[in-house]
Amino acid sequence: SPYIWLLCPDQMESWDFFDKLLHEVQIVGTPGEGFGSQGNKYFRLTAFGSREATEEAVSRLKIIL
Repeated sequence: SPYIWLLCPDQMESWDFFDKLLHEVQIVGTPGEGFGSQGNKYFRLTAFGSREATEEAVSRLKIIL
């Protein structure tokens, strides 16, 4: 599946990282905790979008990471 899993920065909880991405850079993904307790501190992004949308998301991520 074309998903990108990443470790949340600074030991942040996955739902806290979800809120940060949504409110600060308008990126929506899936908190890893939704896949069970072992997914906490991880975050899932999709790669189903267009190349342009993916590049835009990466540039926004660089702002806060």
